[in-house]
Amino acid sequence: MSTKKRATSYTGRDGYIMGQALVYAIAHIQSLPDEKQEFSNMCDMCIIAREAAFSVFMPSHVATVFAHTGAKVDLWPEGEPTDEGSIAQRESINTFLEEWQALNAQYEAEQIQKEAA
Repeated sequence: MSTKKRATSYTGRDGYIMGQALVYAIAHIQSLPDEKQEFSNMCDMCIIAREAAFSVFMPSHVATVFAHTGAKVDLWPEGEPTDEGSIAQRESINTFLEEWQALNAQYEAEQIQKEAA
């Protein structure tokens, strides 16, 4: 008889929410003065965020956290990524954030034009 427990999903999107929570936690820690940061814990959070199954959502999570807090999250605080997968992931996050910022600026400009008309 197997004693292995089956993974339970409480909301159907648990991984998505946990990934977003990690990015908010990382952003908060990174916003603290250096002497107040729990650097090793934050680095471990970054590893989990980058490597877990929900990492596919990281570009969106990083952009969402930036939109809500203005904080740019660094998921590689321990140094630059060196393997191809991590480099590609970082580029994906940066590209997504740049595109999001451009779309947001365009939207804001359109809103200003509408208000002026």
